[in-house]
Amino acid sequence: MVQSGGIVMYPLLFVAILGLIMSIERSLAYLWRGRISKKFIDSLHTLISEKKFAKASELCSKQKTGLGNVLYAVVNQAHNSLAAAEKSLHEALLREQPALERRMGLLAAMGSIAPLLGLLGTVTGMITLFNVIIEVGTNDVKVLAGGISEALITTEAGLIIAIPILLIHGKLSENLDYITGEFGIQSFALLNRIWPEKSESNA
Repeated sequence: MVQSGGIVMYPLLFVAILGLIMSIERSLAYLWRGRISKKFIDSLHTLISEKKFAKASELCSKQKTGLGNVLYAVVNQAHNSLAAAEKSLHEALLREQPALERRMGLLAAMGSIAPLLGLLGTVTGMITLFNVIIEVGTNDVKVLAGGISEALITTEAGLIIAIPILLIHGKLSENLDYITGEFGIQSFALLNRIWPEKSESNA
């Protein structure tokens, strides 16, 4: 198929491989860095209820996840003011966001580029076909059919590559929204547990 489609099939193949690698990398990143462990959250809330802030900080630092880093920023300010904790939380969220969103834009671009490359291959293929027609005429039907088939292969390949990449990007975007939402929910829930009186007065 690569040989039949012409030179444009090579950048299409590159896009397919790159899209696959980025999809796997982001999936693993969300599976690990974006992991939301209910057991960890329950254990942390228990330690906070018992005012064991040092152990709570240690528990967060051991997680090696985005949620652990965000909640550590809150727990680490337990002996300070609510304002200091909110500032630390905001900084932690800003640090985690780029790590989670990394390569998502490039993955979306791969899904958009693939059909355009396929269309480019079709256009260049048709131009080549017309040049052949000018040289040998239109008497040979097999030549015409073969040239049109070759031109359309790149369009087919572009769509075959683009559709899975865009579907994967959509799913990963949903995962990203869920993870960032949970970061916000769990961090503000922790703020309310450590500073319940101030949280109620602010509300």
